[in-house]
This record gives sequence, C-alpha cells and structure tokens, in this order.
Amino acid sequence: MGKKKTRRTWTKTNDSLSPTASRRRACFKAIAVLLSVLILEAISRAFWYGFCHQEVTDRQMQHLVFWEEAWHKDIPYTFRPNSRGLIARTASQINNIGLRGEDVDLAVPGKRILCVGDSVTFGYTVSGDDKTYPHLLQQRLRQAGHPWTVLNGGMPRYRVEHMVNLFTERMGSLKPDIVILLGGWNDANDLVLKPAPTALQVIAQWVEKNIFTYRLVHRTLQSTDLFGDTPTARIGATIDQDGCAQFAGAVHRLTTLSQKHSATPVLCTLPHFYANRSTEEARQKLALFSPFGSEEQIESVAEEMNARIRTIAAKESVLLVEFSRIDQASLFYDAVHPNDQGTAMIAEQVFQALQDSGVLVAK
Repeated sequence: MGKKKTRRTWTKTNDSLSPTASRRRACFKAIAVLLSVLILEAISRAFWYGFCHQEVTDRQMQHLVFWEEAWHKDIPYTFRPNSRGLIARTASQINNIGLRGEDVDLAVPGKRILCVGDSVTFGYTVSGDDKTYPHLLQQRLRQAGHPWTVLNGGMPRYRVEHMVNLFTERMGSLKPDIVILLGGWNDANDLVLKPAPTALQVIAQWVEKNIFTYRLVHRTLQSTDLFGDTPTARIGATIDQDGCAQFAGAVHRLTTLSQKHSATPVLCTLPHFYANRSTEEARQKLALFSPFGSEEQIESVAEEMNARIRTIAAKESVLLVEFSRIDQASLFYDAVHPNDQGTAMIAEQVFQALQDSGVLVAK
C-alpha cells in the first residue's frame, strides 16, 4: 500500500514578501499619503483665496498686517476717506479727511488738537469710535467750556518715523494748535527688540506662512468661542540700542515739526503694566499679545523709551504727560492696548495736563 501524499497550501502573507516587494509597497503607501496631503493643501489654498482672502484695492479701506518688507518705507498705508470697516473686530468710521472719527470741515475756523500715534491712539481694541481717547478728550474739553476739535491721527502699525512722514505732508492743511504724541510700541517691536526665535519657532512661523491647511484650521478655531483668542507665542529677542536712538530721533523730529507749524507739542510716556504682571489676569493678557522678547526685556525697554521721551521733553521744554498711573492689567485689552476704561483714563490725564499747563487758555 503506497504512502498517501498530502497537499499543502500556503497562504501568502506580508512576512513572506521579498525585501524588494516590501519596499515597493511601502513606497506606494508613502506616495498615496503624499498625494493626499498635496490634494488637501491644494483644496485649502483654493478655498483660502476663493473665500477667506480679500484682495486690497485702492477703492477699499483696509488695514492688514503685512510682513515688514511689504510696507512702504516712508508711509505704510493710509485710510481711504469716507469709509467704514472692521479693524480689530471693531467697526471704525474713517472720516472725510482720512482719519478715524466724525467728519471735520477744515475750512471752518476753530482750535484743533491733533493726536498723533499708533494703534493706542487709534483705539485698536476699544468698543467703538466714541471710546477712543481723542473722542473722549474732545468731549471732556467741551464739557469744560473749551470748544476744541480733536483729530484722531492714530495709525495702527505705524512707527513714529512713519507718523513724521505722514504729518509732514498733512500738518499744513490740518492746522493744529496742539499736537499730542502717544506712540512707540511698534518701534519697540521693529527696531529695539530684535527677534531671536528658537529653531522650533522658526519652523512654526514657516508653517503658519506657507501651509494653508493649517491656516484654515487656525482660523476656524479662532472664530469659535470654544477656544477664544489664540495666544501669541513669545519669541526671544535681543535689545538694540541703535533702535532706541532711532526712536528718540523720530520723536524729536515730530516735536520740531509741530513747532515749525506753530503748534504746541505734547509728549506722552507709554502706558503699560509690565511692572505688575504677577496676577492671572495680567498673565492672560500678556499671552494674548505682546512684543518680542521676555517680559523683563519689554519692561526695561518700555522704561528706557519713556526715559528718552522725558529727556526730549525736558530739553525742548515740552509739556509731558506721564501715564504711570495706567499700570494695571484691568485697564488693558492685551499687553499694550488700553481698553475702554484705560483710554478714558488717558483722555482724562491728557485733559488735566493741558488745563493745568495753561496751554488751552494761551492758545
């Protein structure tokens, strides 16, 4: 009797694949994943430019934060007169002369104050046009029997040198009797505090700038109330003394420009709460937005810039408004922008300084 042959069946598994076949399959999988990512990114880019990105034209009033090299070196932008739009989520009216606030007839004689500044003067985060410090200052003056018109010359993202360039061209037509300067945080961010990001932060910046899928996800999270505002990551910095000198030089030029047009210049120190940052409220607002550098660096830079403002005021015999009392987190929206309560205090302190100095009567 012969031996019965049994037939074996073999099941082919991944383990039995040859090394060449395994590498080929892994390569196909990687290509499939890469193609999926590229298709998703292409769809995200198309969606971004089709529905999220708004082109800027000369017929629109826009304020956008571009990379620094995209700005005009002399005047970054101007507002289109008689426009209304959302700036920092706040409806803002741009009047007939291209400044925030109600319309002004420059042909009508009257005493005027021009408040020159950046987003703090503009009222970047206040709840409306009537909560900006120039508007509140005008109200306070008129309540006290001084029929002055106050012009809001605040331009978000401007450095002081930009303010000088803009108002060199416009001072003659605006004809202010008093020019008040409150600005400097953009100088601190652009000139004084030089960013020194870590390798991880460099990668994160590249992703945010170039990966549109990330942009859409980030934008979606920001637009929901579940996560609130996304905190800004703190980037390390070094302090540049030449930047401080450039800032001081611009402040001095604006002072001289005002005097050239027979206007009384008034300088203001920068309000901030960096010296009082130990509370939970302060930490949250510092995380929401803050210039480059450590909190200690920014505090020392703010005080150094304020010291230079004080030096110019003393040397030129210019009225100085000290905002040392505006130093609590409760008076700010974030690290540098005062809220409604903070701007109200700014307006009141400016009014008291003008009245106490006698410049209102002298003019």
